[in-house]
This record gives sequence, C-alpha cells and structure tokens, in this order.
Amino acid sequence: MLGFLHSGPLYREPARVLLEGMHPVSRGHRIHYKVVGNNSGKPVVFLHGGPGRGIDHSIWSFFNPRKYRIILIDQRGAGQSTPRGSIDYNTTGDIVEDLESIRILLGVDKWMEFAVGSGTFVARAHAQKYPESVSEIVMSGVISFSPREIDWLFRYGASEHFPEAWENFASARQTVPKNNLDWLVQRLRGHQPTSPGQWFHRPACDTTLLKIYHHLITAGTEDEQKQAVRAWTDWENTVCGDARRSAEGPAYEQASVVAKIASYYFLNGGFMKPEEMARGLNVIRAHRIPCVIVHGENDKVSPIAHVMELAKAWPEAKLIKVPGAGHSILDPRIQRALVDVTEDLGGCGCMFKFGEKEQEAK
Repeated sequence: MLGFLHSGPLYREPARVLLEGMHPVSRGHRIHYKVVGNNSGKPVVFLHGGPGRGIDHSIWSFFNPRKYRIILIDQRGAGQSTPRGSIDYNTTGDIVEDLESIRILLGVDKWMEFAVGSGTFVARAHAQKYPESVSEIVMSGVISFSPREIDWLFRYGASEHFPEAWENFASARQTVPKNNLDWLVQRLRGHQPTSPGQWFHRPACDTTLLKIYHHLITAGTEDEQKQAVRAWTDWENTVCGDARRSAEGPAYEQASVVAKIASYYFLNGGFMKPEEMARGLNVIRAHRIPCVIVHGENDKVSPIAHVMELAKAWPEAKLIKVPGAGHSILDPRIQRALVDVTEDLGGCGCMFKFGEKEQEAK
C-alpha cells in the first residue's frame, strides 16, 4: 500500500508500508502502529498531539522515505487504538510505557522523537525516563500543561486575542445548573483514580471551565455533549489557527474523542507536575540528547515567550522561530522548517552541527 501527500512543501514520494499492527499493552488497551519508509533507514517515531488527535497517515511526508524508518503510533484512546476514546488508565506515564514497549517490539535501539503539540510533552516524558532509547528530539508547537499555560488557554491570555470566540466558549458556564455543578465538584474531589497518577496532578490554576466542559462531554445529555464538543472544537480551531477540524456530521465522532481526552489531560495538568518535568530535563541534558524546537512566533496556544524560557533552561536545544506562523503544522512555513530539520538529521544525524543556538526560519 502506498501513501501520497497532496500539497505543501513536504515529500510527495510514495512511502511503502513495511508493517502495521495492534500491540496489546496494559489494562486492556491495544495500540495501533504502522511503519513506513525504508526498513534500513534512521528510526523516527511520530508523536501526535491533541491530546487524542491520532495519526494522520500522510504525516510521514515530513520525512524522506528513502532515509527514514517512520514509526506512526496512535496513543491510548486515539486513532485506531482501542478502546477508542477511553480515558481509563490513560495518562502520560501509561503512554510512555506504551512507547517503550513498541520500541522493543520493533527491535529499535534508539529512535528520533518527532513530536507536535501535546506530543512534545510525551516526548520529553519518555526521554527523561528512557534517555538511552532516544537519539534526538524534534518538537513543534510545544505544550507543557503548566498552570500558566492552562490559564492562558482557558482563562486569561488567548481570550484577549479572540474575545468573540472566547465569549462563545466561556458561555458553557451558564449551561450547567448549579445543582449539577455542585455534583461535579463533589465527584471530582472524591474521585478514586483508576491508575497511578490519575487526578493527582491537578494544576494550581482555575480549572472551573475545564471541569464544566469535561463533565458536559463525558456525562451530559446527548444535546449537551454535542454542544460542548462543537464549542471545544471551535475554540481549538480558533487558537490553533486551523479551520480544517469539524464537529459536524461524520467528523463529530473524532471531534468528541479529542475533546474528551484533551479536556481530561488539561484538567489534570498532563499527569506530571512541573517540578517533575524540570528534574527530567536535567536527565535529558545529562545524556546529551540533542533537540531542535520549531515554533511559530504567532503561536496563540503556546506563546513564543513561554518556549524561549524552555530553551533558556535547555542550553543544548536549538530554537528555530518561524516568523508569522502559528501553532498548526499545516502552516507551510512550519512544514518547511521541519522538513529542513529532518533532512539535515537524515544526513548527518547530529544537531550539534547546526550552528547557532537560536535562529529564524528562512
């Protein structure tokens, strides 16, 4: 089976499917994976965002299929992994173990981690626990699940850039009767985790709106669920600068999966505390794992100032700022910068040859 890319500054050469399967992991989850490209090429794993987005199987087009062995994985609950849309036993820690299990299954010694959106959080979490498994990290549209970032997205910050869209999104506060909200707060406070880490890492910020949305999406009436999923998708499209996602018709089911898993992860701060990630960064640095960060200067999901702070704390990382670009990897400017990175790494395999620590994309 061959795959083709229809547009954009990406590789259009057909990529041969080498292997595809469902890998059973813990707690009844089965992870869908696909390997394309050159079986003797440089191993790279693509870590999708969302959370819950799943793999778009043309995503291999960021890589030269003659140079790379491209591993595509649907994370827990996402894409073709089962049970679809499940948030039971679905944490960053669980996904990290799934990745390591698939790496061993495929006989990969070390792989490059190519991560977008919330996948960048997963990449860092995996690299800090299994640094010997990672050769390089490439990240775009960095997500940290920090209290500041959650406040930016769901309270103050992005709302000032998109006041009308925010007004529509925040109107969910008026859709939950007080007795339902009291029940929701009581339920959240008394929730017993179904696996280690769940509900333990609630961020130190105002998550009221996130609680409301997660309740409506997972426990509302059918009409409430549909309205909440549509509102979540509209807000996501607005801040990402990506109007391609729909919550209408056949696209509703996918949108509902993303809204359910994403609201769950943001509500729980990605299931890892900021101080854990800070300590983990020291592990990554100690193992001298090279990293390139490609980030749009106009990213309204994760402002460039936040990412520059990460780059400052990670002196070995190279930050490539893309003028005018936002969060979406559909932006041709982001695509071009990422392809430049994978082309360089496919040739020399060492980011330390790139030159300056920080630059603007051409």
